[in-house]
Amino acid sequence: MAYLMLDSVTSAVASQPVNVSWAENYTLHYYFTGTGTVTALTIDFLGCIDNGEHWFTVDSHTFSAGELTAKSAVVFVTYKNLKEAKVSISTLTKTGDVYITALLQPNKA
Repeated sequence: MAYLMLDSVTSAVASQPVNVSWAENYTLHYYFTGTGTVTALTIDFLGCIDNGEHWFTVDSHTFSAGELTAKSAVVFVTYKNLKEAKVSISTLTKTGDVYITALLQPNKA
């Protein structure tokens, strides 16, 4: 089951957490649309193992020049047992209208 973590957001925000039922591997697809330009974008993948009390950064992805041009990035995170997960935009430098979407696909090993 894939989760829509961020749905066309326009600013640096965090998603609501989702229960990933102790999945071990994750595929994250980040992309943006709109008529504006993005010059810097970093999205953090956060996890917890204790009912949402203590969150930690599992992966931080900064878009490369090629990914900014393509307006898309796919990230694979492996061997991380998590109970819950969320994503957070930690850096966003843009001009004009830009809409960011993040999808999460947890996978059991």
